[in-house]
Amino acid sequence: MNKWILIAFCLISPLLGLSQAKLMVLGKCPDCYVQYKPKVGETVEQIAGLAALTPEKLLSLNGVKPGENSRLPAFWRIPITLTNLQKTPGGMPVYHVIERGDNLYRINLMYFQPGISLLQEWNSLRSNSLKDGELLLVGYLGTTSPPVAATTTPIPIPVVPPSAPSPVYITDSSSILRNERIEAAASEGYFAAAFNNAVKGKSWQERSGLCATFKSITGWNDQRFYVLMNDVPVGSTVRISAGGDKFICASVIGPIPDMKINKGLMARLSNAAARQLDMGESMFAVTIQIVQ
Repeated sequence: MNKWILIAFCLISPLLGLSQAKLMVLGKCPDCYVQYKPKVGETVEQIAGLAALTPEKLLSLNGVKPGENSRLPAFWRIPITLTNLQKTPGGMPVYHVIERGDNLYRINLMYFQPGISLLQEWNSLRSNSLKDGELLLVGYLGTTSPPVAATTTPIPIPVVPPSAPSPVYITDSSSILRNERIEAAASEGYFAAAFNNAVKGKSWQERSGLCATFKSITGWNDQRFYVLMNDVPVGSTVRISAGGDKFICASVIGPIPDMKINKGLMARLSNAAARQLDMGESMFAVTIQIVQ
């Protein structure tokens, strides 16, 4: 089975070679979003401004509770809205991945009607024909509106003297060592029990980074999920989330092949596991818990 999975890996969709620098729309509109990786030194307030949200709302959407400064995500979930998706260049380009059945009329409605002619202009389209897997520029992330007023909910900013205010800075760390108790639920898949046995009384590492998928015939009915990772022993069981409250447990079946399309990836996850996390088969950000 492991050999079949690795062979099938070579047949993956062209979507997997997309540049990690591009903001690609994930999820289904109107509940769609992008995964944003902060620049070094960027603050929570600045990201909230980009998203046209209050800092409190942004933190809440990303599962960060007040005071949890050490658990800021490496990638931030930013919902795409009428307020932060602009028609004029200046913000960060946002791309829709073309799927079967897509057309300009439908995409125009999905992204708050920038206009079919503008979509054609942005993407240098000579016809209305669209190809599966291609990227279509649909707008620019940013807002020209005044900053959204903060609510009374406290923002987790370190206490500093009034004369020297300091915002919350994003750490660029992709790996954090932890030792608090964690336990996978049975609903997290066939390998949940193996993960719980492995993590008992041990410290564990949390890594955040980009993930893509590979095709697998397992996992759809039996919940046997698999993952390719470097620097993690084959046969290890890891616990994976994609920014929400859903987790799955997966068995490591080998390293990520040394190929150009894999540059910058932390993991490749079976497509059945990605679907369980409500992710598609393009790239997305994940957090992975690894037993030391």
